[in-house]
Amino acid sequence: MLVPYFEAGLRGSEFCMWVTSKPLSVDEAKEAMARAVPEFDRYLRDGQIEIIDSSQWYTKNGGFNSESIMNGWVEKLRSAFDRGLAGLRLCGYTSWLEEKDWDAFIKYEDEVGDLIERSKVIALCSYPLSKCEATRLIDVVSNHHYSLIKREDRWTLVENKERSRAVQETRAVEAQYRRTADNIGVAIYSALPDESSATVLVTDRIVQITGYRAEEFYSDPSLWAKIVHPADSAMVWRKIKEHREKRTPLNVEYRIVRKDGQIRWVKDSAYPCIDKSGEIERIDGFMEDMTDRRRIEEALRESEERLSLAQKAAKIGSWDWDISSGGLTWSDEIEPMFGFGPGEFSGTYEAFLDCVHPDDRASVEGAVRECMESGTDYEIEHRIVWPNGSVRWISEKGNVVKDTNGKPIRMVGIAQDITRSKLSELRIKELNKDLARKTTELTAMNRELEAFCYSVSHDLRSPLRRIEGFGQLLMEDAMEKLGETEKDYLMRITSATMNMDQLIDDLLKLSRASTVGISAEPLDLGELAREVADQLQKSDPGRTVRFETAAPLVVSGDRALLRIALENLLGNAWKFTAKTEKSLIEFGSRQVEERRIFYVRDNGAGFDQSHADKMFKPFQRLHSPSEFPGSGIGLAIVSRIIERHGGRIWAESSVGNGATFFFTLAEETPRPAL
Repeated sequence: MLVPYFEAGLRGSEFCMWVTSKPLSVDEAKEAMARAVPEFDRYLRDGQIEIIDSSQWYTKNGGFNSESIMNGWVEKLRSAFDRGLAGLRLCGYTSWLEEKDWDAFIKYEDEVGDLIERSKVIALCSYPLSKCEATRLIDVVSNHHYSLIKREDRWTLVENKERSRAVQETRAVEAQYRRTADNIGVAIYSALPDESSATVLVTDRIVQITGYRAEEFYSDPSLWAKIVHPADSAMVWRKIKEHREKRTPLNVEYRIVRKDGQIRWVKDSAYPCIDKSGEIERIDGFMEDMTDRRRIEEALRESEERLSLAQKAAKIGSWDWDISSGGLTWSDEIEPMFGFGPGEFSGTYEAFLDCVHPDDRASVEGAVRECMESGTDYEIEHRIVWPNGSVRWISEKGNVVKDTNGKPIRMVGIAQDITRSKLSELRIKELNKDLARKTTELTAMNRELEAFCYSVSHDLRSPLRRIEGFGQLLMEDAMEKLGETEKDYLMRITSATMNMDQLIDDLLKLSRASTVGISAEPLDLGELAREVADQLQKSDPGRTVRFETAAPLVVSGDRALLRIALENLLGNAWKFTAKTEKSLIEFGSRQVEERRIFYVRDNGAGFDQSHADKMFKPFQRLHSPSEFPGSGIGLAIVSRIIERHGGRIWAESSVGNGATFFFTLAEETPRPAL
């Protein structure tokens, strides 16, 4: 009987374990299997069947220990599953059983029956009639669904109908319970109230959450303890112990380690089921996968922390007004914004209005009312008065929340202290007003100055023309009658009037450089410089001067004014190279960091660098008129034009080594005239 029993298990990919006892030895059992199963040696070598003596299993430690043996069966079943086998098939012969161990053995068999009920385990137990009294036979039959009894060489099948019926009813209830739970996706489990919380029921949802098969829970009572995350284990088992001792519901969230190594968060809710004797019969529990929720909560927490940090950095606070109760909740940032210490604000809308500056209260209440009535955003800047009497500026933004009937129930928003920026804004407005006033005054003064210049020009030119005219008449009509001294006087008078006339022209040019309107346009300074150079060359064909001009040098500026500037700069270079052989005048630019610097360079007379700042002021001359003629106004005109184009001008030189004039222009549109 046993050989076909185990042969079926081997061919069905089950792990088989045969525990022999007298009168059958291990070797005899192996020989019997080898005769009946051709590939027995392979099964034995692969470890799919194990045949051992009862002394190595039931009485291994010198006596019968039901707990140790049960744990051994569970370990064998788990090992079978790990190797991909279908289940466990076992057989034990009990000729070793002593009378003193009978009661413990019967209890042990009841536990084995529970293991068989909930796991893929099939067991065949052999009992020698010679060692069983009638009461013992009753115990054996009542503990098993079916019993085979051999009498007079005939086998008789005895069914325990009561146990079979009870088992079937229990299975039916459990099956219906499991189907219901699986249909609604509820993760339900039932466990025994022992130290390891041996599992007797898990639904498909538990399998999905943990990644372990139901058979693995049933076969390994310690599996629950293994899947709890090590960092949470002590806390979980402490709460489980408290829940069982006090017989109170268990509600705990903890991490588990799935079979595939993933870490998941679960919420475990368990309830003790009490039997008629008042003892805990089993633990029924519900499990919920909280991983996604935890991630959302963690993301929300991090978002709230970032928001709080952002609010602190920006000095922005949030508020929430319950319109029906009048309660006003402020975030931590708002109380100091209103001059309160922590917890000093009474938390009502009326208390907030008391903080608003009396002159701004009506506008604040109006903005609140409009927001509630029309649903438009609440946005206002207003003053508040601190408890110490100081005045601050606050910017508030918010919106209204309405119920399903459209009734306002809440207003939420933010507040920010804008005192510094508001005071700066008010100061800028005052400065702008003052600047506009001064600009108007300066414009009027420039107009008066321009009118004065023209008036002076007219008033000065009239007598100058008469003096010049009479001088010309004398030179034409009486030149031969005059002595040499008188002729020299006359020539000096004529020259002085001509210099005076040129000076008046230069003064008018300086005035126009400051007051004429600017019309900015893209233009090529290199092209303008070549035009001026050609003009200078034609004015004195007898001179040989080499001009080097870079091109293109495109800028944005007023063509007429920039031409005047180049006429003066290049004209000066032309003038101060008059006594130089092989005269050279260069015009170009160079890039220094992000600025473009233009230059006019010559190899002429040069000047003392210590006097460089003077030359851009009117009437400041570094050479005598007898050396180099001029009015001393030209460079002042250039400086004014460059300044109006957003740039600056400076010069570098040494006596006898020529001079270089540098200037910059703004990239944007030049400043208009005042």
